[in-house]
Amino acid sequence: MQYTFIFHRNTKILSENSSTAVENAIDILKRDMEEAFFPVEEGGKAINDGSIELFFDAAILEEAFKIEVSKQKISVFASDELGFVYGLLEISRRFLGIEPFDFWMNRKPLKMECRKIPVQSIDSPNYTVRFRGWFFNDEVLLSHWNYEGDSINSFKRAYETLLRSGGNMVIPGTDLVGLKMRKLASDMGLYITHHHAEPLGAEMFARVYPDKKPNFTENKELFIKIWKQAIEEQKNQKTVFALGFRGQGDCPFWSSDDSGDFETDEKRGRLISDLIRLQRKMVEEKVEHPYFCTNLYGEIMELYEKGYVDIDEDIIKIYADNGFGKMVTRRRDNYPGRVVALPQNKQDKSGIYYHVSFYDLQAANHITMSPNTVAFLNRELNEVQEYGANWYWLINCSNILPHVYYLDAVRRKWMGEELSDEVQSKQFCETYFDGNKAIAKLYETHGEITPSFGPNEDEHAGEQFYTENPRIVAWHLIRGEKSTIEELK
Repeated sequence: MQYTFIFHRNTKILSENSSTAVENAIDILKRDMEEAFFPVEEGGKAINDGSIELFFDAAILEEAFKIEVSKQKISVFASDELGFVYGLLEISRRFLGIEPFDFWMNRKPLKMECRKIPVQSIDSPNYTVRFRGWFFNDEVLLSHWNYEGDSINSFKRAYETLLRSGGNMVIPGTDLVGLKMRKLASDMGLYITHHHAEPLGAEMFARVYPDKKPNFTENKELFIKIWKQAIEEQKNQKTVFALGFRGQGDCPFWSSDDSGDFETDEKRGRLISDLIRLQRKMVEEKVEHPYFCTNLYGEIMELYEKGYVDIDEDIIKIYADNGFGKMVTRRRDNYPGRVVALPQNKQDKSGIYYHVSFYDLQAANHITMSPNTVAFLNRELNEVQEYGANWYWLINCSNILPHVYYLDAVRRKWMGEELSDEVQSKQFCETYFDGNKAIAKLYETHGEITPSFGPNEDEHAGEQFYTENPRIVAWHLIRGEKSTIEELK
């Protein structure tokens, strides 16, 4: 006889010594149960009183889980809070049919009275990447959406989606939004990490001291003060501390420095190296066994390749794509860059900062899908893994909704899957469009019809490509300057 557990709306979820993150995951599962099950009518057909119970097991690996289904209960075993969080969300996905991006796709589960679940054992998936996260960048659509009366609920749903996707790390927003949402993300169990322009997660110098030049040589003590404050605020949170010194406003620090002290690459690299060591020491004075990373982004990558930036071996070195998914340095204005951005020593701890959304005021895809093919993304991320950059994948997800298709593809990659446009479009539409073949074909061919702005495979444009020249013309007209399309060619 096949024994089954009967899962229904009133199934109790029992846990001892739960953390805030685990309690939040329990609340999510309870909400999912209310969406998936009809109410159990009092005096109606008898349904058993089984339960879902959480048990600590030190033998289970970090962030992993094991689910055992018996006739009387579903047992979730884990050794830490993220293991329990993932286990509870796996119950929702597997037995209630709630997929990671359902909220953004406006997909609701089919209502049922109960779910009869056969006795079985379920192990957590094996992830190929240690730290798997999203960066909510240029997130104006999200931060101005007062879902259920408050934008904090929008971000709560966003972080929930990341957890459902198997993510464990986040830059919770840009600038002040990130600072505001950091505690929420941490309370949900996520590691916090930082933008390359905000070392240690500190508030921007120019915002704290608007009357001071963001110049380290002139204002050393003020920089150290805001870094110390950031460390103090995060010392009890799970954090991957970003070390480095790029500059204010997402640009090189020497572009706003008029001291003349940094006119050579060697001098620029020396300051960056010295500050990385200083920041590391400051963190280690407050945090036991911290994780560190540093961003080799844009011009920093070029300095590192020339040997001017010195970084300890145990610091995760983060290599960035060019914004359009190619692992080369990004274009700056009309300078192409394209220095290969992959680790040359596969023994190094390394990772990537990768865009499925990019905002560069020229050819960006901020509110539209990535302009490239899934096959291209698959090849690039395979090469990333071949080079050993599996410690840290931070994905620029912007506002989530326009980029769900490619975020789902990346989710599959950090679970070790091999993808193609045909495979991804079919699987995505089977999940979110009831297998509609016409919609699947649109997704499959999307990357083949986006406009090209250069000779390379990755140089396909998003929505801003169409408005770049008119915007430049308008800018010159506002300034009272003569400008024609002919002059722009």
